[in-house]
Amino acid sequence: MKTKLQLAALALFLSIINYPLSTAFAQGSLTPPDAPAPTFKTLAQVEPRTPISSLPITITNSGSYYLTTNLTGNPGGITIDSSGVTLDLMGFELVGGTGVGIFVNTPDFGRTNIAVRNGTVRSWSGHGIDANFAVSPQLESLRVSGNGTHGIRTGPGSLVTGCTAFGNSSNGIVVDVGSKISNCAARKNAGDGIQAADGSEVSACIATDNTGDGIEVHSSCHVRDNTCYGNGITGAGGAGVHVTGDANRIDGNHVGSGRYGIKVDSSGNLIIRNSARGVSTNYLFNGTQSFGPTNQTSGLVTNHPWANFSF
Repeated sequence: MKTKLQLAALALFLSIINYPLSTAFAQGSLTPPDAPAPTFKTLAQVEPRTPISSLPITITNSGSYYLTTNLTGNPGGITIDSSGVTLDLMGFELVGGTGVGIFVNTPDFGRTNIAVRNGTVRSWSGHGIDANFAVSPQLESLRVSGNGTHGIRTGPGSLVTGCTAFGNSSNGIVVDVGSKISNCAARKNAGDGIQAADGSEVSACIATDNTGDGIEVHSSCHVRDNTCYGNGITGAGGAGVHVTGDANRIDGNHVGSGRYGIKVDSSGNLIIRNSARGVSTNYLFNGTQSFGPTNQTSGLVTNHPWANFSF
């Protein structure tokens, strides 16, 4: 015998299961609108750059390019024959080879928007990197050594940073007008370590044991906070810092050893807050200059804030 309570519960259950489903549990269509799309990425999406795996090669289209391994000249290197090119060496070596390791080819008005970074360019019979026909190129974190002429040569408005130039058969780093060289090191090059044209800045660099000048600039340049040691010892009288023009500011550099410390050929320059040690001739100023008191006698103390020191 079912009790009244049991009968009431049964009646409630039967009323629930007989409730119209279309009202209580409305459903959308179970048919998918389209076929499932692939979810993987293409190779171009994963690595949207162009690999370089053999030499020689000429880049004729703008874009981003990268090395996949160490490469040896066969016999040539990489020629950039387009504007808008970024070349990433990916830490690999570009080994000579005949001619130039990386060459920016000549257009009518100069290649623009060129960047080269992150790797070694060595042992080419010509320049390591020749971007002389590029306008405002960027070169960074490059190691150039043992090349037959200049290590790096660039065009006007260049930015060269974090590079090393060692044992090249001419100058280490050469930039055209209106350029900036910073945090670079040039050592044992057969010419000058660093050479900068008018309106350029050389800062926080090290130039040591180069046959010619450590740093040479012409006019309207700012040379600051560099260290130059042992330059011109084996050459024909190079200097730590050599100024060949006018309107330059030579400020806060330290020179040691070598033939000349700071050598200035022309009038009209500002030379302040430098120091020299162990150089045959610490300071040699030709013409009329603006300079802080220059201590040429060991042990002499000056409190002038713009003084140039020998010690």
